[in-house]
Amino acid sequence: MFSVILLAMLLLAAWAARRVSGRESRYHFKASADKMIIGHSYTECGLNDSLIARTINLSQGGESYFYAYLKLKKLLPANPQIKTVLVSYANNQIQERMDKWVWDDKYLDNNLPKYIYAMDVSDYVFLLRKNPVGVFRAELTLIKNAASTAVRPRDLFADRTVGGYLYLKRNKVDSLLKTDFLEKEQKSIRMKVSKANVDYLKKIVELCRKHHVDVVFLRMPMRPDSPFAKNESQFDSIRKADFADVAFLDFKHYPTPAVECGDFEHFNHIGARKFSLFFNDLLSDGLLQSGNKQERIDQAITALTSKKTAE
Repeated sequence: MFSVILLAMLLLAAWAARRVSGRESRYHFKASADKMIIGHSYTECGLNDSLIARTINLSQGGESYFYAYLKLKKLLPANPQIKTVLVSYANNQIQERMDKWVWDDKYLDNNLPKYIYAMDVSDYVFLLRKNPVGVFRAELTLIKNAASTAVRPRDLFADRTVGGYLYLKRNKVDSLLKTDFLEKEQKSIRMKVSKANVDYLKKIVELCRKHHVDVVFLRMPMRPDSPFAKNESQFDSIRKADFADVAFLDFKHYPTPAVECGDFEHFNHIGARKFSLFFNDLLSDGLLQSGNKQERIDQAITALTSKKTAE
């Protein structure tokens, strides 16, 4: 009998916690932004939204499309001023390893308490089937977090709970080049696709269009020696087959000198500043309204590369 009462109390606490966490007013941001950036650590570290006009970066490291979709389900209704969502579309975001980012314990415990209130039954059942114990543990975390929030309300944007630009100081490229890092990464990349992540990217596109918001894919710059382009043909074929009607801004060939990179995947704050200003110039010049977006990007990158060479 005691166990039944305890279970009932936990279920009631979980329900109350979801109600507290899911209030739409908590997801309204004051920024006068009409563009929102969503993605994982590539855009989190690489796009300094303080340098990009009328744009808010709510990317978050380790966030799969599954949780980005749930986040958008709250952010879009709460911020009707948003007219465009820029979604990171990177080579590693279609890889099978992204499955772990959805249902492994670490990612469940970090993300489920924040976004469980936005789940449909199908989303919740999907996670239960993959990791029922992990879901239960994350529910307990939700209860604990909600109790803390009730005592001291949190600003979801000030403390980066739902993401934000990350000022990255490190510079590890040269040190990594002295190791077998590239070789190990190349061997570890499997040519299998995360169906779950791709399916939820489709849901992101559908959700944006439901709210009459333009959705644009964005690929961040990649170092020429990056091992993460191993699945390039697979990456490109999925985009053309499943997202042919989604605009794609490809900055793959933007220059990435070692001093501007935190590692082989991320800009540090130096690179982020330069790229953000470059990106802002393109946006201010009407890139999103252009009928030849990629041509304008390529021309701008060529001009920048020529200038650097001349220097």
